[in-house]
Amino acid sequence: MTPPAVAAHDPSDVPAGTKLPDPVLLVIRRRTEMWRLRFLLGALGYPVVTGPGSPAVHIVERQHSSFHLVVTDLFAPAGDGLTFAEAIAPYRSVIPVLLIVERPDDLAAFALDQAMVAAVAQPVTGSTLAQGIMAAREVQDTLRDRVKLAGSEDRRHRLTA
Repeated sequence: MTPPAVAAHDPSDVPAGTKLPDPVLLVIRRRTEMWRLRFLLGALGYPVVTGPGSPAVHIVERQHSSFHLVVTDLFAPAGDGLTFAEAIAPYRSVIPVLLIVERPDDLAAFALDQAMVAAVAQPVTGSTLAQGIMAAREVQDTLRDRVKLAGSEDRRHRLTA
């Protein structure tokens, strides 16, 4: 998926009549990193909503179809990013999760484990963030396919039982 063509840091920068993509929910512990990622996402054309850890779970529960993506880190507020990803697991086939990790070797150890989230390692740049967004969408597609497959297996089982 190609990032949106509109590069805006806030909605007032967008020409009238231009449809903005769904916003990205950004749940990052360190304020400077949050602002840096907010800037990079804005440069890619994504509006950004920020939220602390625990309330962000409730935001996802209530508004999961309103977001393009959730970006969090391993040390997100009110717990770690994997705990947050697990808390929103029921919605991951609807909203992809991108996990920011400190070191490249954290990728395999944390993000690509059973949490089924995509990850990028620090330092995050515009290009690595765009690649991470595409990877998160691919993980979401895989999860969606699993949900569909499980549903068809359930139907087949009921028909043969």
